[in-house]
Amino acid sequence: MKQILLVIPLAFSLSVYAQNHSKIEQILEAKKQEVLQKQLRLAPLKKVNLELTTQDYKLLDTYLKSNNILISPEEFITQELDKEAKEAKVVSAFIGKTPIYEKVYDVKANKAANVDYLYNGQVGNITTPVTGKDINITIVDGGGVINHQEFTNTADRIKLIDIGEKIISGGQVTNDTIGYHYHSTEVAGVMGAAGIIDSARGVLQQTKFRSYSFSTTEKSGNYFQKTLASEYKLSNHSYGTNLGYSASNFIAMLFGIVTYPLPIEPLTDGSKTYSGTYFTSDYNWDLLVDSEPNHIIVKSAGNSFGDNATNVVLGTPKSFSSIDIDGKSYSKKIGEVNDSATIRLDALPTGNCELEKACIDFGSLAKNIITVGAIDHLKKEDDYRYTTADKIQYSNYSSAGPRKDGAIKPDVSTVGTNVYMPTINSKDANDMKSYKYNSGTSFSSPLVAGVIGALVNFQRLVKEDETIELFADEAKNLITHTAQESGLYPGPDVFAGWGVIDAKAAADLLLDASNDEAKFERFVFKNGDKITYEVYGKEKTPLKASISWIDPAANIVEDDGSNLIYERLVNDNANKLVNDFDLRVIDTETNQVYYPWKLDADHPRSPALKGDNTVDNTEQVLVENPIADRKYRIEISHKGNLVNHDRKIEDRAISFILSGYSNTSLGISELDNSKEILVYPTKTKGYVTIKNIDKNASIELFNMAGQKMKSNVTAGAEIKVNLNGLVNGVYILNIYSNGKTISKKVLKY
Repeated sequence: MKQILLVIPLAFSLSVYAQNHSKIEQILEAKKQEVLQKQLRLAPLKKVNLELTTQDYKLLDTYLKSNNILISPEEFITQELDKEAKEAKVVSAFIGKTPIYEKVYDVKANKAANVDYLYNGQVGNITTPVTGKDINITIVDGGGVINHQEFTNTADRIKLIDIGEKIISGGQVTNDTIGYHYHSTEVAGVMGAAGIIDSARGVLQQTKFRSYSFSTTEKSGNYFQKTLASEYKLSNHSYGTNLGYSASNFIAMLFGIVTYPLPIEPLTDGSKTYSGTYFTSDYNWDLLVDSEPNHIIVKSAGNSFGDNATNVVLGTPKSFSSIDIDGKSYSKKIGEVNDSATIRLDALPTGNCELEKACIDFGSLAKNIITVGAIDHLKKEDDYRYTTADKIQYSNYSSAGPRKDGAIKPDVSTVGTNVYMPTINSKDANDMKSYKYNSGTSFSSPLVAGVIGALVNFQRLVKEDETIELFADEAKNLITHTAQESGLYPGPDVFAGWGVIDAKAAADLLLDASNDEAKFERFVFKNGDKITYEVYGKEKTPLKASISWIDPAANIVEDDGSNLIYERLVNDNANKLVNDFDLRVIDTETNQVYYPWKLDADHPRSPALKGDNTVDNTEQVLVENPIADRKYRIEISHKGNLVNHDRKIEDRAISFILSGYSNTSLGISELDNSKEILVYPTKTKGYVTIKNIDKNASIELFNMAGQKMKSNVTAGAEIKVNLNGLVNGVYILNIYSNGKTISKKVLKY
């Protein structure tokens, strides 16, 4: 295996978000950690005295009863503090002077993604259901996946890798070990629940999982090393960091304790934020994929949207907890933040994603991964399927981009709200039949990972080749090219990226490409080259071209251990693209140039623009209303020199997709005997089309042994030769037309 040097973050107080709850549940769960962190920072040797008011007591009691938790509020507080104490000790690293705490973040959803067409065998002539057999997925999450009844339909679906390993916290081996985890089990269910309970069915009934915890462990290392070491090269990661407002646990929410995990001094105005900054974990993901391009990393965007100083608590916020640039923690009453010598603001920072700020954070901003946002379920009257863009409702917790250089994040979105899934019974560890509804980008992300696995499975069926895999750039290009439009304006946006994932549209494209009716190619692009394609427009069919490539990891701000790191992170708007490919579509009659989509970095929530995109490693050009039979030229080029990770000149691979075109002009009135005879596709599972022949032309098909397999006399300027029923292999097609004899090789597969 190729050796990879990962950048390990050395110094920030990162509160790692749990991307797994509806908005209210998310807040409740997050609160548990905050009180404990406050206790550990302010009074590590004694309990913080937490007395419930009558109102707080009733609120907590109501919550417990509504969730069928049959214990008193006092017992609940004690249990939660004891449970969270263990997790709060897990410090993975430091940035500056701030510790990093790591924590985890249905069928209707499957319909929204149109993936049920694949597992029901309803795409084109592919009637074999996609089951996920021999499609293997790595889960890196809060802990081990239990052997729930939803994973027992076939043998050995769950392989636990680091279960029982000792956790490393703050560089020290602890006595804490990796155990089973509800969140990991739920994520696995979205991807692969067998459907023992119909409404809990996942995408791939027979896929197998390798299950890791994201905690650094004594034997297996950190989550980058675990991902790299896994034999399964498609992985889901539903965890990350929250660099803005939160309330770390349920109890803190009751007591109005608001948290900001990083120093607020560098946030000199409301538009400043740490979010959107490309940093060490993003660098590591990009480095990993650049070094091993068959790794497909799917990552949740986060659940931080809209959190601010008042809405992360129940009732009135009472105190504000944070850390200053010298690494000292503090807690002050709301409104008193400016009375500390090290706190420079007159007021608290603006909320997450306010003033067009991003709230996607470290680890979900990498170029070579697929970052996933969440939408709500689609309409029942539409059978929970996509119909029009205006019916898409972005989930109110789903973190929004862009990256600070203006790059599109998230990449795609799908349903993440109120998804039904298998889970762990917190009261009975032996119960393998528990289910729940849950919400978050934690569940939109594995749905996308499952769809990618289904598309690999589908491509194997199309090509009749069980060894086929997709490269990371191919997978990203495929799902972004075929995503359904969402939002108020055409093109990508900061909420859903390129749109709502559509598994059937992606599968249709793979099928079209196999019949030479679309292009889905990956090739090495040589330095200095320009590649061109010429195609014809189709009536009432948008012409769309897309490219995507794996880009070397970008430069990040240096963490020299000083408190300058905070200001550098806040102000790092540098372009993170290393190799800049360019895609253009040109009308050959008018010379009009069609440019790719891009975001306005200064106003990212305004409608997407079209122009020279210099920050994204995915580019897409759309000609919405091409002229039928008009010739269009697609040009792919690049700026400067193409380089590798070490910035040495190197040819680079690129994925290319083209759809909505005709191989030739279809205007029959323009056909004459002087035109070249056209034969396409020359690789086919079924039919070969021959155009521009006279009506008395004759056709003969021979195998490579010289045996005549078919013969025909045409009755028009076009004929289709049916190769169905013939064995796979190369054939010679002889065409006798207009006094000419033409021979073409065709491949039946």
